[in-house]
Amino acid sequence: MARERLENLIFEREEEYDPYFEDELDRRRPRWIKERSEYFENYDDLDFVTHFRLSKPSALSVL
Repeated sequence: MARERLENLIFEREEEYDPYFEDELDRRRPRWIKERSEYFENYDDLDFVTHFRLSKPSALSVL
């Protein structure tokens, strides 16, 4: 079964109905997406260095 799925992916064949695969999709946990924090704006220079061990100008030069 795994070999057939791999061959289907390699050769881009249409897969037959696979109830196991559909059940696998249903069992996934929902994704939780949280908003990113703006570290450059929220942290002062000392907190930024304490958290990242890098100064703000150094972090900007890396980016």
